[in-house]
Amino acid sequence: MSIDFKIVEGFLKEADLTMVRYDKDHLNSFLEATGLKFDFPLVLVTGSNGKGLTTAFLEAIYRAAGYRVGSFRKPVPGSFLNMIKLDGKPIGESSFAGFFKKYQRDFARFQLSSFEIEVLVAYMYFNAEHPDIAIVECGMGGETDATNIADPLCSVITSVSLEHTSFLGRTLGEIALSKSGIMRPLVPLVIGKIPDEAFDVLHDRARALNCPILPADEVHNASIEGTTLTFDYTPYHDLKIGIPAEYAARDAGIAIEVTKALSDCFGVTEETVRKGLASTVLAGRFEVRGLDIFDGAHNPEAIGRTMEAYEAFGKGKPLHVIFASFTDKNIAAILPIIEKDAVSLAFTTFPHPRARVEDDYFLYTMDHPFVEDYLSYYKQLRAEHPEDYIMFTGSLAFVYKVLEELDG
Repeated sequence: MSIDFKIVEGFLKEADLTMVRYDKDHLNSFLEATGLKFDFPLVLVTGSNGKGLTTAFLEAIYRAAGYRVGSFRKPVPGSFLNMIKLDGKPIGESSFAGFFKKYQRDFARFQLSSFEIEVLVAYMYFNAEHPDIAIVECGMGGETDATNIADPLCSVITSVSLEHTSFLGRTLGEIALSKSGIMRPLVPLVIGKIPDEAFDVLHDRARALNCPILPADEVHNASIEGTTLTFDYTPYHDLKIGIPAEYAARDAGIAIEVTKALSDCFGVTEETVRKGLASTVLAGRFEVRGLDIFDGAHNPEAIGRTMEAYEAFGKGKPLHVIFASFTDKNIAAILPIIEKDAVSLAFTTFPHPRARVEDDYFLYTMDHPFVEDYLSYYKQLRAEHPEDYIMFTGSLAFVYKVLEELDG
């Protein structure tokens, strides 16, 4: 007997423990009781920033090469079913509900979170469908992340910065140690640009596990024409992506390093690398629509990357920023980065239980206004400054909400 999908949605909503609980005790008990094991070719991608784009680039490259590719990524715009894909197509309601129904009682008995359930359904789906390779974006960390329940062919740590400190650790070293939990003996680790304190931790763990560290190379000769960024990355010249931000090119470089690490079992050609990179689209990552920019940067490092991208892209044109974030984000560190380049900044809120509301900005509203209706404010800004850029940023959830409303 099938299950009403509304029951699935209601169950997941009740089980949302985001920023409430982050451990694997409940999940490990569930796995021990059920005996579930997962065995499919897997790349695990974690990092403070860049993991979503790196995952998307890898998925696109391997699909361009003709492989059947599974992917798991969160957050995503639209239906949560878009988190789990096979060959670019979201898992269907009936498939999700079928896996859910089989273990619903155990999900409840072990009090699993919605994220843990979503990961389990994704992994059960991949077990059943046998993709050639699955690219999985981790949640916050690594060691205790729900995605870290299967052995990868390659581990990826895109970046390490101070984030989620109440769960991952108070220092870069502690956060790096948490993220290093996705590493396995003899399995290659691809890394992006990592601060020395964090790199030392990763190096020590890699030496203990006897696994090679493969650092991503630098991006060279980056240039922007329209919304296309062209760059060199060893051994390729004039690669193109449809995201006019150098940080996206650096994430593409990390993806290329993964293809090098896995070349013996998952070969790709220069043509498929080019095609995959050029076809990659990911909502809310320096997404440019006319004079509007949508970027889900949500921590100081990410905001820094975004503003650096705007400096190269905007070519001196004035920038107005509409900002909303979750309550756990360090806006005291974020705001000076925005203020350096933006001619105006306004705070707002959006429908989400963890979104900042007006009172949460009280320390900063002497300098910048709070607006309740961000779409009305946006239309006013656009009317007053028809030639300027306007950027929505501060949270992917906020950016997704704005895009959804603008698309009507």
